[in-house]
Amino acid sequence: LTDQCVESAVRDAADLGFFVTVVDDACAANSADCHEKGLHGMKGFCRILETEQVLQEISSYDEANSEEQIIPSLPAAGHVKQPGADNTDHSITIPKPSQY
Repeated sequence: LTDQCVESAVRDAADLGFFVTVVDDACAANSADCHEKGLHGMKGFCRILETEQVLQEISSYDEANSEEQIIPSLPAAGHVKQPGADNTDHSITIPKPSQY
């Protein structure tokens, strides 16, 4: 549910320093009001996109330049690393779709 499990997972990931994306129309709650409240509660911890926006981002990657693409994990909006906190690079490597 948007206002429960999704919101909780988003906050946990943001606290760990991950750049989080929530796909608005891929989540649901018990009511439209609960869904909107959940999205509102996540605004400072993630970016909220529609499925079409995510698909456009994925298709925009230029696969011709490399075998793999490195996508850095950026701190979520409002997230500040604490002094002495683990500054591990949480970047992920995404293989070309043909490798799946």
